[in-house]
Amino acid sequence: METAVITSLIAGVFSLATALGSVWLKHHLESRDSKPANTPSPPVPAHKGGPPATPRRPLGSLVVRAAAIIATGGLLGAVSRGVRNWIPGPVHYEAIASLALLALVSLVLALARQARHLSYQLEVFSLWAAFLAGWSLIHRSVWSDAVFSFGMGWLACAVVGGVVVAFRRRGAA
Repeated sequence: METAVITSLIAGVFSLATALGSVWLKHHLESRDSKPANTPSPPVPAHKGGPPATPRRPLGSLVVRAAAIIATGGLLGAVSRGVRNWIPGPVHYEAIASLALLALVSLVLALARQARHLSYQLEVFSLWAAFLAGWSLIHRSVWSDAVFSFGMGWLACAVVGGVVVAFRRRGAA
């Protein structure tokens, strides 16, 4: 097998593993949060109650979300590399546009209704790993500049998105 195919498969496996880890984590945390506490508490009137209990999402919707994240990243990476030869000039506008789209998708993931810090980090890593897998598969090799650029983009999205998630969770509490 070619090195590019093996490397793309490895990046794809990382993307899949982190996406499935995110699914498992969300399912576990939602099932833990939806269980009643061991000690009974007095009933709270509806008008004075705290935040409503978060409903538990079905496992299938979490799997679909993870698949959508992987498909979005992989497709965006393949398209970005596929159109690269058609855009002339020293500036790679397709790479800039794809990095901006990845940052936008990462922000949307951070602003999700029930985003938790660790699950956000797993989702954003799977998004960027799938992007690198799709890009490398079309490029037919691993390019160190692309790995560095995508790595720095992922790191920036992980930090900024992590701060956004933390502030949203803090404001909701």
